[in-house]
Amino acid sequence: MINPTNKTVSDETKQLIDKLLLERISLRGIARVTGVSWSWLQNYVNNKLAAVPRQIKVSDKPKGKLVIECDEMWSLVFSKTIKVYIWRLIDRKTREIIGCYLGDRSRQSAKKLWSRPTRCLPTMRCCLHRLLGVL
Repeated sequence: MINPTNKTVSDETKQLIDKLLLERISLRGIARVTGVSWSWLQNYVNNKLAAVPRQIKVSDKPKGKLVIECDEMWSLVFSKTIKVYIWRLIDRKTREIIGCYLGDRSRQSAKKLWSRPTRCLPTMRCCLHRLLGVL
């Protein structure tokens, strides 16, 4: 830069950025709309992520009928040729994820999901972050 300037970002702009992040708009798009630099925005998001607790908190649930929904979604990983399915078991009442499996869209993958519903909870976020680059 020929004439660099140091500007502080207002609280209103930070609130707008937070709302845009919740809408899952790209960082470059947010930087263009708000007028902040991409590197400042990346540092801001990294600091927000560092403030999020990494420990999963599990609370006791009252015993009763458990209704489970099975859901799947897919994403392209690294290139348009590698499609990965994310299978999830969700408690219908609390909307908590009680199981997950990353694989293809086959009967075998569905069976693996149902064979281990609670063992994968601590690793789900880590796997999704590594594989898909999401929070």
